[in-house]
Amino acid sequence: AKRQRLSLACNECRKRKVKCDSVTPKCKNCHFRGIACETTDPKHPELTVVRKYGGHYPLEMDQPRQDSQRTGSTVTALPTPTREIAGFPSPAETSPAPMSEMAQSYSSIMKANETNSWLSDGPEMAINTDNGSWRQKFMGGSSLQSLTMFLDLYMQRAGLPKIGPCFMHGMSFAEEFVPSLSLRLPDLPPASLTDAYLKAYTTNIHPMFPILEPDQLHRDIQRIRAYQDANWSPSYGFRGLHALLEAHDVPVLACIYGAISLGADEAAGDLTETGNDFLAAAHGLYAHLIGLPHLSSVQALLLITLALRARGKEGQGFQTLGSAVRISHSIGLHRHVAVAERSQNHEEFQSRRQKIELHARVWWTCFGLEKLMELETTRPSAMSHAQHDNFAPDEIFAPNSQNQLEYFLHWILLAQICEKINELLYQRNRSQASTLQLLQSIGRIDSALREWKSNLPDDIQPDGDIYCSDEERPLAISLALQYHSTLITLHRASLVLPHNQFMEEIKTNSQHLPYHQRLRKGRNLCTASACATIRMNAHMPDKRIQTPSCALTQTLTGCVVLSLSILRHPQSRTVRTDLELLRMGTEMAEAEYKRLGQHPKF
Repeated sequence: AKRQRLSLACNECRKRKVKCDSVTPKCKNCHFRGIACETTDPKHPELTVVRKYGGHYPLEMDQPRQDSQRTGSTVTALPTPTREIAGFPSPAETSPAPMSEMAQSYSSIMKANETNSWLSDGPEMAINTDNGSWRQKFMGGSSLQSLTMFLDLYMQRAGLPKIGPCFMHGMSFAEEFVPSLSLRLPDLPPASLTDAYLKAYTTNIHPMFPILEPDQLHRDIQRIRAYQDANWSPSYGFRGLHALLEAHDVPVLACIYGAISLGADEAAGDLTETGNDFLAAAHGLYAHLIGLPHLSSVQALLLITLALRARGKEGQGFQTLGSAVRISHSIGLHRHVAVAERSQNHEEFQSRRQKIELHARVWWTCFGLEKLMELETTRPSAMSHAQHDNFAPDEIFAPNSQNQLEYFLHWILLAQICEKINELLYQRNRSQASTLQLLQSIGRIDSALREWKSNLPDDIQPDGDIYCSDEERPLAISLALQYHSTLITLHRASLVLPHNQFMEEIKTNSQHLPYHQRLRKGRNLCTASACATIRMNAHMPDKRIQTPSCALTQTLTGCVVLSLSILRHPQSRTVRTDLELLRMGTEMAEAEYKRLGQHPKF
């Protein structure tokens, strides 16, 4: 039957001239925008209005929910198909998708609180909105915001204020980078400063993210500086690079700007005005990089992504990284060309090998950042495992290159484990798996993670004291922080599922789980990693938490996990120590966010 027209739309829908539905107390449009839904009769504003349809129509929501006057985030369980469907199903054949174990756990805890939350049915999708009608951002099940939903339920039970709505205030800062309407190309710094910036970049950034060829970078800088010197006069000064550069020079200039931005901040150990200016200039060339989809454009986009992450703008970095991945696909970086056997022409062989190694480094940097951000957000990836060649360092990199790229190779192997975590635990088809399959997946990935850790040198073990050289220490700590963040995300089920039920499932399936003892300690592993994360951040050599290789998200994840442990076991003997560690972690994060310029209400 055709749905009849609503007798009276709400004030907001009437003002915007859009269709209004019958859902109460908020229509879908007002619920989506996070605003109050009120209905008044324009002819009789003093009367109470009851909205209704002229005839009976079954509503989608039978149980009304109590909403706050202003909602910053809404969360719903992702619809998951339960079987392969060939064609379009009829309404009679359509059945609601089953909730995952985490969604069921969230629902049961929320009901135990005997109150409705600012969240809805499940922790698997968060939509952040602001007061306007056009800002909206998605976060998925593996994100920090999803984990915070469980923390809010326990804080609500303890009579403490919730922190989840605060994510709305940080959305614009993390996701947006407003460029200038006029393009400005700053002059290169004096040679002495440029050398200092490049040294800091080569020492602190290049070992983990070998995007550029340092020697080629120096040659490009000398070439651009020659343009400046040749076009400078005492009367008019430098007339600018706009009229001097060829089209193919623009991505190269963006690479130089990106390297200077990163190097200036690393040399100072803090955010600098120089870093801001050169990042803005590189970002301002974004349209040129997309218009010239070649290798140098991919390199520039990756450098911009790193500089954005260093400033707490991971969401904006997700956008620039996606463009880098797309261009990489278009120029074939994801398909490695095998290195030919040594020919009689040694110089030709070496030149070809260096080119292949550079292409591989750029592609796998794209891969590592993509899988790291995918796990942080659960947003759909721009690449899948079937679309690229396998990671085979021995076939691609020469032995001396492998020694120089030690941290990079370890990081890429860890990123491959992150990819498996997302595929097996957080993708939309995970509800099809049984509890046994879920536990087996966690166990297998945990074994791979332990094997990865065992292959690290003794002086950079993430669970022990890191006693490598001072020059390598920031890189080792960054790698350890990513390891602990990955471990927490892997064992998140032990944090959010009811403990007794989780233990019972492990006991029931123990004969099929050779690593069941490890799974039983999942919650303890998460808490230990959370404590290690906070301590490592406190011992960062340059006192900076936010760097291109590690983000504040990892610190906040450690604080949330430690808070869950404290709220669940308030009588524990270690609760005072944990509280002191939690205080230190939150104060560090707060100070870092203030330094970055994040919204004060976040």
